Amino acid sequence: MKRLIPLLFLLIVGCLQAEPRYITDRTPITMRAGEGTNHKIQRMLPAGERVEMLSSNRKTGYPRIRDSKGRTGFVLTRQLMPKPSA
Repeated sequence: MKRLIPLLFLLIVGCLQAEPRYITDRTPITMRAGEGTNHKIQRMLPAGERVEMLSSNRKTGYPRIRDSKGRTGFVLTRQLMPKPSA
C-alpha cells in the first residue's frame, strides 16, 4: 500500500501537467521509442491527431507524448502545433 500512494500521485501529477498538442497537418509523423532518430519507430501518427505533451526536452527537441490510445513515445517538437489546423 505504501508503494501504491506515490505511484498514484505521480500518475495524477502527470495527467495535470500534460499539454494538448496537435500533429502538424502536413504529413503523418513518426513516434519513436526514445529521443532521437537512432531510436526505433513505434508507429506513425496521422496528421492533425490530438496528443498530450507529457514532458519537453529542449536539448534533444524530442518531447514525450501520449497519443489518443494512451501509448507514449517521442516526436520532434517542430512537428507539433499548439492548436488544431483549420
